[in-house]
Amino acid sequence: AAPSTAEPSVPPSHHKSVVLFYKYFLPSSPVLSSDETTSDDDRDDTSCDAATLFRTHSAHYLPLLVDHQRSLCKSLNMRGRILLSGEGVNGTLSAPNEIVMKRYMDAMASFDLVAELGPPPSLLLGDIDRLDRGTSSDDGLFTNIDWKLSKVDPALSSRVRSPFPDLKITSVKEIVSTGGSVTIDEIPRYGGRHLSPEEFHRALLGHDDGSVDDEGKKKEIVVIDVRNTFEHAIGHFVNPLTGSSTNAEAPAVTTTADNSDASLQGGNTATASSSATVTATPAINPQMTNFTQFDTQFCSRNASSLKNKRVLMYCTGGIRCEKASAMLRKRGVDDVCQLSGGIHRYLERFGDKGLFKGKNFCFDQRVAIDPRDCVVSSDDGEENDDGRATERADTDNGTMPQDGSDNIVGKCVECSSPYDTISGSRVCTVCRDLVLVCPKCCDKLRELHCNRHADWKCCYFTFLEVFTSDELTKQLVELKQLRDGLVPPTGHKCTRKTLSRQIDKVQKRIRALDVGEVQVEKDAPRRCRTCMQSEDICDFKCWGFWKQSGVGDQNVDRKRKERDDDSVGGGVDKQTKAASAADN
Repeated sequence: AAPSTAEPSVPPSHHKSVVLFYKYFLPSSPVLSSDETTSDDDRDDTSCDAATLFRTHSAHYLPLLVDHQRSLCKSLNMRGRILLSGEGVNGTLSAPNEIVMKRYMDAMASFDLVAELGPPPSLLLGDIDRLDRGTSSDDGLFTNIDWKLSKVDPALSSRVRSPFPDLKITSVKEIVSTGGSVTIDEIPRYGGRHLSPEEFHRALLGHDDGSVDDEGKKKEIVVIDVRNTFEHAIGHFVNPLTGSSTNAEAPAVTTTADNSDASLQGGNTATASSSATVTATPAINPQMTNFTQFDTQFCSRNASSLKNKRVLMYCTGGIRCEKASAMLRKRGVDDVCQLSGGIHRYLERFGDKGLFKGKNFCFDQRVAIDPRDCVVSSDDGEENDDGRATERADTDNGTMPQDGSDNIVGKCVECSSPYDTISGSRVCTVCRDLVLVCPKCCDKLRELHCNRHADWKCCYFTFLEVFTSDELTKQLVELKQLRDGLVPPTGHKCTRKTLSRQIDKVQKRIRALDVGEVQVEKDAPRRCRTCMQSEDICDFKCWGFWKQSGVGDQNVDRKRKERDDDSVGGGVDKQTKAASAADN
């Protein structure tokens, strides 16, 4: 994959509009929707659509398309992230307003591959004629994209200007990485059945036709969240059907589910006067820190037990389900359905009246979106100002939420108190996955551990300067016990390797303490797990979309200078020496 470079900041206006979008560059014949089918016999082999041309000559077109997108976005003063590959496009962008955003969408819809970027050098004249016959306004490279629009809260817009720190256009192998386990050609062949938000809602309630098992009985419904663990932690669908297969480790929650289809005939409520309170449990959390684990870990272990069940899966906007459903179906799970448009479209339809509980994580500075702010139409059918959803800015003022407030389903991993604020300053010291830790617990801990590494919290630390030789020796014993307990070794190669590296690190530190090369620094400041700088330099929000373009680097330079000036005027203490050594 070609490296991406962040575009230099243009003095931005306050960005108020955000769009989430994707498209797989499938030939125009295959259709992903559940209500349309096209057989191979119906395809016109004498034509060549833009998707086929691009995929065939992606090595030629990709760098040109990256430059085209960069130029287009810069001309509109847009920020965000776009991934481009031979298989498709995956992006999320912000713009100053809805008018500018529409200009971008219109430019994409009218994009003509050959007219804009020219034919590839190897294309023969006859092939160009085929292309002219096969292309139309309906099968352009970026036509028929499902644009998912939303707004930025004015408070957030005035504070950080844009939900994204910069603009990055990147060429990659896959727009959703699977390690090559699912190819683009397998999506129309193995992909699951697409359900609209209304259809998905009915399926969750067991009100659709459904499917029957080998014994003629209605299949058990299994709901799977194919997002990362930290996304599931703050919000997820619940399975309201009693006795259904759910995440056994997740606590039961209570929701109100309609007993008829009346709620789907109008308005945005998911309940009616005939509703009954039922016990519902969260959707299955596959415990992923990256998407490839869905196939290598979850599907490999659970596919056989899902073969006679009906699977309903979902993600943020639908893109991950395209490949996740194929992963399951390739392993013999036939009845797989996916939420078309993802959580985003469902919340536009149902808001907080449906079966999604908590908040929807988004990959920008808004961080999490409250379902109550996502409904496109109000109960009386009137739209919001622009007919789209609005979001609340995510803030972390260090206070604990009130009991039962704001539809909180997340919990602090330390004290289990209701908490759902995800922050770039709170990551697991082992895997750097985002962790839910409340302010009270965070103040007590030098380093954080996610649930997967909870058993390591007494022995695995990135920064060892505060520990004595005796304390490190105890850590060493526990680390070795953890490593040796992972059997068979071939089944835990990566985890054993991580522990072995930490063992070596602790042993070196003990030797250095014993010979006097280093000293214990009990008062050493906390350090950022991402950039390794001390808290007097880094605000712990130096990475990803939390970092405003240039601001973090400028702050680091400024704080370093202030620290150096202080050391010149008042002498250099051990703490400053240690920090200087870390800088070098």
